[in-house]
Amino acid sequence: MPVVNHIHTYVKYKGRPGFYRCNAPDCTHFIDKESITGKISLCSLCGEQMILDREALRRAKPRCINCSDTKKSRAHKRAQEITRGLGTDFFSDPFGGPKQLELEEPQEEEEELNE
Repeated sequence: MPVVNHIHTYVKYKGRPGFYRCNAPDCTHFIDKESITGKISLCSLCGEQMILDREALRRAKPRCINCSDTKKSRAHKRAQEITRGLGTDFFSDPFGGPKQLELEEPQEEEEELNE
């Protein structure tokens, strides 16, 4: 049976130590732990996309940073609360690039060139 084309939700496979399988009922995907590090997966609790790291792969059902209860996730949650409390546009899109300024070209140079 072919592997279904979707973002996998990985869980540890009890039959083969060191391997993970997709938790979707119609998916037959298996992969070893070394190959899965750094790949995108869905959180087993909330379903959000996440990048699998060494900390997430220590669990039988890997969780995203919002669902886990580690020092790193607590610091991340505090940082989100602080930025939400500021209420500025600068922090509303943390992954967006720098905003482009709309600058008008000076017209004085054009007039000098035409003369």
